[in-house]
Amino acid sequence: MYEVAMMVGYKSQTHFGKNFTKQFGMSPSQYLSQKK
Repeated sequence: MYEVAMMVGYKSQTHFGKNFTKQFGMSPSQYLSQKK
């Protein structure tokens, strides 16, 4: 997830994760699990 956070302009993986959860209602790992 660190690489994704950096690629989209976040300097902190934690900040990215919190914003992702706020936007999508689930954590990035939960999102990935759904997509598999």
